[in-house]
Amino acid sequence: MKNRSSFSFRRTAQALFLAMLVIPYFSACKDEKSDLKEMTNLKVRAGTTDFTPVLQSDGKTWSFEVPYGFSHEHLASATVTFSISKGATASPASGDQVDLNSPVNITVTAEDKSTVIYSVTHTVAPSNEAAFTSFKLNAGGEEFTGVIDNANRKVTFPNPFRAPLEEALKTAVPSFELTAGATANPGNGVARDFSSSIAYAITAQDNTTTQIWTVEIVIALPQMLTEMPGLVGLWEFSDPNNLEKATIGKNLVTYNNATNNTIGEPSTAGIRAISGFNSSDGAVEKDARYLFKCEHGIPETVAGTGLVSAYTVVFDLKIPAATTGTDYQTIFKLDLTNTGNTDGIMMRVNATSTCWQTNPGGGPAADDERRNWKRIAEQEVWYRIVVVADNPAYKIFVNGEYSMEYEEEWYSIVGDRRSLDVNGVLFFASNAGANPQMHISTLAIINKAISDDEAKKVSVLGF
Repeated sequence: MKNRSSFSFRRTAQALFLAMLVIPYFSACKDEKSDLKEMTNLKVRAGTTDFTPVLQSDGKTWSFEVPYGFSHEHLASATVTFSISKGATASPASGDQVDLNSPVNITVTAEDKSTVIYSVTHTVAPSNEAAFTSFKLNAGGEEFTGVIDNANRKVTFPNPFRAPLEEALKTAVPSFELTAGATANPGNGVARDFSSSIAYAITAQDNTTTQIWTVEIVIALPQMLTEMPGLVGLWEFSDPNNLEKATIGKNLVTYNNATNNTIGEPSTAGIRAISGFNSSDGAVEKDARYLFKCEHGIPETVAGTGLVSAYTVVFDLKIPAATTGTDYQTIFKLDLTNTGNTDGIMMRVNATSTCWQTNPGGGPAADDERRNWKRIAEQEVWYRIVVVADNPAYKIFVNGEYSMEYEEEWYSIVGDRRSLDVNGVLFFASNAGANPQMHISTLAIINKAISDDEAKKVSVLGF
C-alpha cells in the first residue's frame, strides 16, 4: 500500500508546475491593448434636417451636401453621432454639438492610445435661383433704381420716366446684380433700347434652371409740350418785337404770298401780335396771303428723296369773327424754290360752311370730294390742332378729340404730298380770294409721328 502522504505531495507539485506555466500566459493576454479606432455610421443633424455624410476615398474625410442657402445657424449647432471601435474613445464624442460651418476634426483614440483624425465637412449644392437682386439704369446721365418683383419676374420703376428721357432710354446702360452664380443675357453693362420692355434670360448657377425676366419702363406722357421727345421747333409769339423768334429751333421767316402759287418777298406787314388764349402764351393775327417758313431741320426719311414722311405739327388756331366768305389753307407742303405750286396737305377753314376741310391738291376740288374733318368750326374759339403724319397714314386731332384719318385711299390721290420738304415747310398760306384773318398761338414741329395717346395729351397740355 502506497504512502498517502507521498501521493498528495506529487499532486501538489504537479499543480504548482502547471500554475507556473499558465500564469505567464494570462499575464501576457492582460497586457495586450487593441489598436482599433474605426469610425462608422456617421450622421449629422442640423436644425431639423438629417444628413448622411459619405466617407471619401482617403478613408478619413466624411462629406455631405447641404442645399444652397441652408442656414448657417443650423450648421453652427449641428449634432454628430457615430459608432467607433470597441474600447476606443472620440473627441468630440458622439452626440456632441459642433460648428460645421467649417470642417470639424474628430479624434478617435484606440485602447493602445494610437489615434486617427477624421474630418467632417460639407459642400453647398449649386443654386437653382435665377433672379435679379438689384437693377439700376443709367439714362441721360441719371441713375434710376428698379423695383424687383420676384413673384412676376419683373423689374419695374416706381415712377414713370419723364418724356424727355425717352430718347436717352434707347441707349440706356443697365447695372444689375443676380442671385449667386447666375448669368444673364443680355449681359450686365450692355446698352439696350429700354424705350420698350426688355426681356432677360437668367440662368442659375446649376446651369439647368433658366428664368425669363422683364424690365418694364413706363414713359410718362409729357406735362408740357417742351417735354415732347423729338421737339425740333417751337414758336410762341411771346415777343411782340420779334414775332419770328424761336423758343426751340430756327426763327421763322415770314413772306408775302404774292399769288396763290408764288411766294413773295420776306415781309411781316400782314402779321401782328395779339392777346393769346391764356396768360402765358402770345398769339399773332395773320392776314391772308402771309405765311411762315419753318426750317425744321428734320432729316429726310429716305436718302435722296428730300422728303420727311413722319412728323407731327401742333398749333393753336382761332377763326376771328371778321372772317367771311373764302376758305384758305392753314398748313401745307410747298417747295422752297419760291415758284412752286401749293399742292400738298391743305386744311381749309371755310367760314361760309362753318366746317374745316381737307383738299388733296391735284385731286378733285368739288365740295363733295373734300373730306370734312371737323364740323362746326366756331368763330372766336381757340382750337388745338395736332396733325400726325406717318406716310401713308395721316391723322388729325382737335382739342384732344380724334377727328380724321386718311390711309391708302387718300394716298392714291395725292401721292407723297403728306411728306414735308426736307428744307422746310410753309404754314398758314392763304388761298386765292378775299382777305380773311386767322389767329395763331404757338406752333410746334416734332420729328416723329407721335402715338394717339400722346396726340390726345398734347392736345390739352400747356406749353
